[in-house]
Amino acid sequence: MNDSGKTSDFQKAKAALDSQDYLEAIGYLTNVIESSENESERQIAYRNRGVAYGIIGDYQRAIENLNMAWDLSGNDDLAALSNRAMAYKDMGNYEKSVADCMTVLKMGGTDMPQPYYCMAEIYAKTGPSEKAMENYMKAYEAAIKTKDESLAKFILERVKNIGLLAALSPFIEDNPSIFSAQ
Repeated sequence: MNDSGKTSDFQKAKAALDSQDYLEAIGYLTNVIESSENESERQIAYRNRGVAYGIIGDYQRAIENLNMAWDLSGNDDLAALSNRAMAYKDMGNYEKSVADCMTVLKMGGTDMPQPYYCMAEIYAKTGPSEKAMENYMKAYEAAIKTKDESLAKFILERVKNIGLLAALSPFIEDNPSIFSAQ
């Protein structure tokens, strides 16, 4: 396939993802994976296909694709690892999820809200609640720093829905600059 065909499949996959047609996106990303000789293109396609599989609830395929993205990146694709952590969390494999989140943070992904949010969700279910609150706060702060307002609002709504907003009050009072963006 020529370069314009690969680019077209990437563009079609992005459009399908944007319109939430995840099965169509998976098809286009599969075309890129099967036809591209460019390792970087395949790595990105595996990551995006893994995310799409995760969204539709096929966590095993999500993990397989995110593993491929991680391997092709030379173990340097923090977004793939962060998304794999979310897939593990959604499968209920909290130990692997937290391990992936901690690896992302140790490798410099402290500006990414996803690993903090993932761990917050786990601790909200398993305890301790203090760790959940701490990680929700860090996820919110990272979302604000990366200008992801929709994620920041989602995090606050999530905290309200699970009844932790009152418990976050001391964090909000101690960190007014973080929470003033809301």
